[in-house]
Amino acid sequence: TGRTDLGAVANWRPDIAVARRDGRVDIYEVQSGRPEDLLPPAGQTEAELIAKLKAMRDALPEANRGDIVLYNRFGDPVVIPPG
Repeated sequence: TGRTDLGAVANWRPDIAVARRDGRVDIYEVQSGRPEDLLPPAGQTEAELIAKLKAMRDALPEANRGDIVLYNRFGDPVVIPPG
């Protein structure tokens, strides 16, 4: 982001970031693990990933905040629109 006031967020990277022609940036992430790895969960939980992805999106200027799409360990997309 080029900002120095973001702390740990400055070093986080999503699996895919897509810049739209209108300037908004969508963030895509694929959760680690397989459905059979539920207990204990491998990697971060869905809630932890969503919180981290929201922090990444919130680091962008408001006009550039797009959707977050998290594919959970079952392969289901969880879409979190901005706002």
